[in-house]
Amino acid sequence: MIIDILGLAASFTTFFGVYAILSLSLNLEYGFAGQPNFGKVLFYSVGAYLAGYLSTLFLLYLRGQMVDMGSSQAIVLRGAAAESDPLINAVSFVASIFVAFVFTGFVGYVASFPALKLREDYLAITLLVAGEIVRIFVRGQEWFSGGTQGIAGIANPFIWIADVKIRYLSYALVVLGIAASTYICIVRLTNSPYGRLLKSIRDDDMAASSFGKKIPRVRGQVLAVGSGFTGVAGVLYTYYSGFVQADAFVPVVTFAVWVMVVVGGTANVRGSFLGALIVSVIDIVTRVFAFEIQGSMKGMLFDPDYLRYIVYAVLIIVTLMFRPSGLIPERPVKTPAWDVINEERKTLAVL
Repeated sequence: MIIDILGLAASFTTFFGVYAILSLSLNLEYGFAGQPNFGKVLFYSVGAYLAGYLSTLFLLYLRGQMVDMGSSQAIVLRGAAAESDPLINAVSFVASIFVAFVFTGFVGYVASFPALKLREDYLAITLLVAGEIVRIFVRGQEWFSGGTQGIAGIANPFIWIADVKIRYLSYALVVLGIAASTYICIVRLTNSPYGRLLKSIRDDDMAASSFGKKIPRVRGQVLAVGSGFTGVAGVLYTYYSGFVQADAFVPVVTFAVWVMVVVGGTANVRGSFLGALIVSVIDIVTRVFAFEIQGSMKGMLFDPDYLRYIVYAVLIIVTLMFRPSGLIPERPVKTPAWDVINEERKTLAVL
């Protein structure tokens, strides 16, 4: 029973950490900068595939064992190489995080170019379509993605730990630590003069431009940073599941992240964590429920796994009706200048 609890805790913590990073990055792009990114799954998948590719590169190609990336032979060889040399496997994990952040950030910056000519809603549609185009394209690239079969046998960084539950619990703690680091980075970024700049562009880009602010450059920077963190989330997901396949990165993943941001509260970093926590609970409860009733109830009119999306839809509707600003509404940016203003207000109130 204790082992089951540990396994459930490891799974929940890992997905919560991944969801939190996705929610934080989208809140930075949309909540603070006003950039509606409906192609979030695109950057998520880029990080995931980079993890699968680099894992194979480190464990197989550097050892001179050249085989097809998605083949069954590659699965066996990756597992054997990771067990025989766990240090290389750990290095590939760390390298994947850094490479994914840089490369996915670059992809996000390139994807920001349509923002120079498109309004926000058209940019959202463009990124959504781009995500689907890339997914369909990647499915046919066996040399990189394993084709329709995907890449399996990606070893956990803690494969050297004999107890599987402890192994995944250790990995979950690493994911949670990376999510906490992401939280700190975004808090410091948004609670700064740069955070005020983002909000000014979001609220009135023409006014910000009249003060000499380089709007296109800032929008590109925000999408680059947000996409970089999203790529890291893709790496963490891949090393947990041990598998990456194109059909796992469908648009509904993007909409789940939007549920986190809208329910938790836009332009509020704590709201991102709260939204990720709520979606994580819904996700694990509905998955367990669907698993339990799938075997016992045959001839059902719908797949019980879709209960998750029904709950998401109801949650969005209720939030927009009764709490449109989210559970934790937006608050003023906390900077030294803001503290000075508050002190002056208090002084004037006393006088």
